[in-house]
Amino acid sequence: MSFNKKAHLTTNIEAIRLAFALEKEHLQPTAKERVAIQLYSGFGGLKCILNPAQTLSDYAYWPKSELDLFPLVAELQVLIRENCNTEVQYKRYWGSLKNSILTSFYTPTEIVTTIADTLQKSGITPSRFLDQSAGMGEFISAFQQTAPESSSIMSFEKDLLTGKLLSQLYPNNTVNINGFEEIESRYNNYFDIVSSNIPFGDVSAFDFGFSKSKDKAKQQSTRTIHNYFFIKGVDTLREGGILAFITSQGVMNSPQNEVIRQWLMDNTNFVSAVRLPNNLFVDSANTEVGSDLIVLQKNSAKTELTETEKLFVKSSLLSSDVVTNSYFKNTQRIVHTKSNLDTDQYGKPAMVFLHEGGVNGIANDLRIMLTDDFSNRLNIELYVQHNIQSLILQNPILTNASLATFQTKVVKEAPIMTLYDLFDMNVEERSQIIVKPKRNGPKRIQIRQPSLFDLPFETTEFKASSKPTSTQVPISNPIEPQISMEPRPFNGIREPHYQVGSLVEMESQIGYLSEVYKDGATFKSLKLSSLQKEKALLYIDLRDVYQRLYTYEAENKVRNTHYRFRLNTLYDEFVKRYGQLSNPKNLDLIKMDSGGKDILYLERSLDNQMVKADIFNQPVSFNANEITHAETSEEALSASLNKFGEVNIEYMASLLPEKNREDFLQELYGRVYYNPLVENYEIKEKFIAGNVVEKAEFIEQYLIEHPVDALSQQSLGVLQQAIP
Repeated sequence: MSFNKKAHLTTNIEAIRLAFALEKEHLQPTAKERVAIQLYSGFGGLKCILNPAQTLSDYAYWPKSELDLFPLVAELQVLIRENCNTEVQYKRYWGSLKNSILTSFYTPTEIVTTIADTLQKSGITPSRFLDQSAGMGEFISAFQQTAPESSSIMSFEKDLLTGKLLSQLYPNNTVNINGFEEIESRYNNYFDIVSSNIPFGDVSAFDFGFSKSKDKAKQQSTRTIHNYFFIKGVDTLREGGILAFITSQGVMNSPQNEVIRQWLMDNTNFVSAVRLPNNLFVDSANTEVGSDLIVLQKNSAKTELTETEKLFVKSSLLSSDVVTNSYFKNTQRIVHTKSNLDTDQYGKPAMVFLHEGGVNGIANDLRIMLTDDFSNRLNIELYVQHNIQSLILQNPILTNASLATFQTKVVKEAPIMTLYDLFDMNVEERSQIIVKPKRNGPKRIQIRQPSLFDLPFETTEFKASSKPTSTQVPISNPIEPQISMEPRPFNGIREPHYQVGSLVEMESQIGYLSEVYKDGATFKSLKLSSLQKEKALLYIDLRDVYQRLYTYEAENKVRNTHYRFRLNTLYDEFVKRYGQLSNPKNLDLIKMDSGGKDILYLERSLDNQMVKADIFNQPVSFNANEITHAETSEEALSASLNKFGEVNIEYMASLLPEKNREDFLQELYGRVYYNPLVENYEIKEKFIAGNVVEKAEFIEQYLIEHPVDALSQQSLGVLQQAIP
């Protein structure tokens, strides 16, 4: 069946329309509505949405072969705009949709079902399943049918519209509408199966832990999204768990990826690799692309590689100048009925494999290969040995909530917390602590390392007794007894500004948040004296009220007298009891808090004295005297530049309700010019600046594709006149 762009656009629009309507009415889809939503197929292969379609004049920019799609793309833009509250939200939706064009290729249902069914028949039924790039949930649906009813299923989908639709289809699952890079660390060593059709390309992944890792493979993986998904996916698997990814051929073929493949073979058992035919996605996404199915089983304890695993690591150059993975030199591992030598998208020699039996024929051949591979290489004993479900069955009173604690205690008892732990100091760092005697006073312990929270200072001092022990830093005041140092869930109110390292109070104890999740946080107590605890409680109240005040006024653009009165009261009380915030004796406490640097800005220097900052008297997040009406177009332009630093047409129009857009833009001609390269107007000083020759060349190229754009023609003339 050939790819019908018009049909795909129509069903996509109806699915999006339905999802918006259900969301507004807070309803779940009926069975009929679910079917309509499931027809959504993404926008892979629909490059037509990149063409302008906001006005009838945009019709002239469209290629003749796609003119019949213009009304549908225009309808799609109107639909999304009508369901967005702001222009920013619309741009996020539309930008997310356009970004999916090159990656949104949904796997045929028959292929995914084959993977899930074959694993189930081999004895693999997941209690915890993860899909890192879910699309419309083909993998979720297939594996949900093979999983126990009590199973938990988590998915990530970066495209905003697709994520909205996915949430409608699977309201009882955990659907994250963001990138897999944002998965929380608590899900490491957690899932039984991770399986998906992962994104591919030279798009980098932002993962601070991987970027700063000493592991070269983890560092390198952040440069290409598909390599990152593999290594991060293995991290999220528990021992014995299964990874099954459909991915681009570059993962296995590229010589540059040998370090990635070596890491995979060092940390997992090779189970299967099957090269899929290039015509797999023709019907669903109108594209021919080579892809592989790779199945691995996590085994961090392995000590050597099999011969097959050694082949998996290496790339080979064939006599035809084709670079392939050594494992695929045997074409019996490739699902196909015919092949020919061609070139890839980069013009390099490549083998093209096709299957003439359609999706069903591909699925049948794949099932045969997987059944054989699973029977020979899948380690069921390893899978069952670490199965969470089997642990629960053996321990009926063990709940999912307590299981994580149970597993942690099996490995290692939680250590007693000291001030060393607060500053995250290892044994080597502790050895660098120097005890310096003072002539008339107690010894001081000087810590030369940065703290757990990347505090903005190089040294921190704590007063200690004259004979400190090797395991703790004594505090001069007595410590309150019987404080549990066990990390435990934070059950207090989650303020929006709370993050890792925030000082908090819980159950009459002072501590900090060692981990913060979307649906919870982990609390760790601190050993503090009664006096330190009182100061910390007052500081926490002061910090929270400041954050509430600033956030409220920034979001609502109105004064909040209640929070401002409370802020002044708490600050005055703190200063009365402990001195100013910037007083050195208060810095140890404030800099323990991850948000402490913001609190220090509550004071400013005036005539060599520290005084209250402006927020104590007036809003600082918005201009309370901001103009709401302009008399002239020039005034509206000045207001826009003052507020946004650029020409904001929508804002200027709101200040000039009696004028239409064309009128005030005509009045500003010579002061502002339209720049098609940024799709916005710019003031003359910015537009006619920099390399005007290069800018003119770019606009000339733009006008070749958009010859009737009169505004850009005018702008080009201005640039050409400015060329020296």
